[in-house]
Amino acid sequence: MLLDFPNEIQCQVIRLLDPIGLMSLSLANRHFRGLINPQRKHLGERLLQLELLPEHGGIIPIFRSLNRTLDPSWHDEAWEFMRWACTDCLRLLSHKHFDNHSLLRLGFRKPRPDSHAASMITSWEPLSQCRPKNCMVRSSEKYHLEKSRRAIYFFAVTKGVADDIRGDPAEHLDNLDFNSLVGFAGLFKKDFRNMNDKERLELFDGIAVLIESDDCGKKRHLRKCNECRFRKGLLYTQFQGSRGTRQFPIVPSRNAAFGTDLDRSFPGFLNTLNTKKPSVKLPLSDNVLYAMHMARCTRCEWWQEIRSFRVAGLYVAWTPTMSREPMVPETNEDKSLCNRCIVDTRGRGYLADSLSKWLVSMLNERLACLSHLLSQLSNFHRYTRVQHLSEAQTAECRIILQKMPWYGIGPKIGLPYQDFDFIDTRRIQWIRLLDRAKESDTEKSKYKALDELYDDWIRSSDAIEQLWRWLMACKEEVKDNPELLVDWALNRDGAAFE
Repeated sequence: MLLDFPNEIQCQVIRLLDPIGLMSLSLANRHFRGLINPQRKHLGERLLQLELLPEHGGIIPIFRSLNRTLDPSWHDEAWEFMRWACTDCLRLLSHKHFDNHSLLRLGFRKPRPDSHAASMITSWEPLSQCRPKNCMVRSSEKYHLEKSRRAIYFFAVTKGVADDIRGDPAEHLDNLDFNSLVGFAGLFKKDFRNMNDKERLELFDGIAVLIESDDCGKKRHLRKCNECRFRKGLLYTQFQGSRGTRQFPIVPSRNAAFGTDLDRSFPGFLNTLNTKKPSVKLPLSDNVLYAMHMARCTRCEWWQEIRSFRVAGLYVAWTPTMSREPMVPETNEDKSLCNRCIVDTRGRGYLADSLSKWLVSMLNERLACLSHLLSQLSNFHRYTRVQHLSEAQTAECRIILQKMPWYGIGPKIGLPYQDFDFIDTRRIQWIRLLDRAKESDTEKSKYKALDELYDDWIRSSDAIEQLWRWLMACKEEVKDNPELLVDWALNRDGAAFE
């Protein structure tokens, strides 16, 4: 039993424990509680070790600075179960409580499970002893070694570019000392020049992996959540335009994929309406990455995604906007209150009016975009080659062209229901004309390309028209009952990204 040994020997054993073992031993009995007397930093070290355990912190994401890849990706559901330690408030929190630098910067990342940094030993020492502090004097050899490693790492992750975009990567080798890196001590300029691109990438990758395995997570004890940074005034120096104000901070977070601006600002709302979305998909309509931003409500002090403040995040390189206009001046108090606080202070009617105006403006933009696409398809027939048509069919084609108006192209174009019906009628006339032309050609070779073009036109036009009619119905439903938006806003987690 450890209790049978003198206190001096007990202390020498205790100082070799990991942080979790130290805290567990301190709770074993009064003797160890008094002997260890754990401090705040020891509680923080325990959390830093807990975040590396799958049952507490989830899987460890691997970020490669060389090619900017992340495994698992931002879209993986595993991120919802990951936790990181805040050493200031001593809590394990989700990624939504931190900015990206606190999670992915080399010193703040979770170390790889097989790395030296993952094998933690407590910093506890008996009161009569003091473990040497890990501080570096500028003139010391350790300081110069660390500075050299940083320069080498920067050289590797920038693929030899470093600060000189136009220079030769080999020229940087004169200023770098590779003798401290195992396996790279013999790297000379002449060897580097003889490498092909693949060999250089392998070299950069090897250097980056070696340094990351040693240095990853060394500064995790300095990691703080957004709230702790706000309370300590560490966010104010970053406030420039899109970062909010001193009272209303906005912190960029990870990217999330959405199909449209509507989905980004009102995720899932349109699916709750009585008008159901048609099962069609526009050509080339893939999800786009949007930057998520967390903001702090000035009233309830909860951090929520920026949409909860009726402010839009339109694209990755984003400035908080609404209807394309900047919307976060320091004097605008409404935007610093979340949806729930707006209801408490201004009432449901105020929030319903604000959300409905925002949604209708976005619906109008989306409708204009669909009208623009449909107009392009409608005008496309003027460029279609029809020289294989017979004389009678050519005359009929000319009549259809004369009756078909030219729709202007632009983001603000809007088409009424009558124009959709008119385009539908002209499209049917074109199809019938094409069918008759194909009947006169038994081999149908002359009209094969034309047929494929019109098939694409029909499919795309049908999809666009169905989506246009669906959005128009959604718009009318929201105008008739804006309270639906209030119920949606209050019944969801304001911090949720999707």
